[in-house]
Amino acid sequence: MSVTIERQKEQNRIRQARYRAKNREKINTQARLRYAANPEKHIRMVQESRERHYDRYITYSRKYESENREARVEKNRKYIKANPHKRLEFDLKKKVAKQQASVTWANEELIAKVYRLRDKLNKLAGYVKYHVDHKIPLRGKKVSGLHVENNLRIMLATDNLSKGNRYTIWLFWMESDL
Repeated sequence: MSVTIERQKEQNRIRQARYRAKNREKINTQARLRYAANPEKHIRMVQESRERHYDRYITYSRKYESENREARVEKNRKYIKANPHKRLEFDLKKKVAKQQASVTWANEELIAKVYRLRDKLNKLAGYVKYHVDHKIPLRGKKVSGLHVENNLRIMLATDNLSKGNRYTIWLFWMESDL
């Protein structure tokens, strides 16, 4: 019986894919109208969908990024060139967050040592392969960390960029067990 149900599900997926391919313009027009009628609801629905299907979203995003890397880099360069104030604003927010997360009791020498080690590793690699990551982000949505030596780690730039501004307890515990 489960084979029949699975077969029906697969047939439905195929039928839906054909319909979407055949009626792409109609579907896009309807989506634009729904968005125009209630943009907040649309944004909320997209966010909820990404959370429900996070693994699929990440897989798709990484695939798209690898297939379109040059085009995205060029698009970002053009945007930054056309909007230098946005880049300055971003850099300033990052600098302010770092200053606000700094504490007087932090061991500045150990912090500098982590950054020097990162620089040496990048020099050996010949390009920017490693980043210094804050285990608990300085500007997290749910929790914010401090700019102290215990909150720093060196990790691959690709992993750090994919981690973004998120804090995952599971990853933090795994790393602390190493």
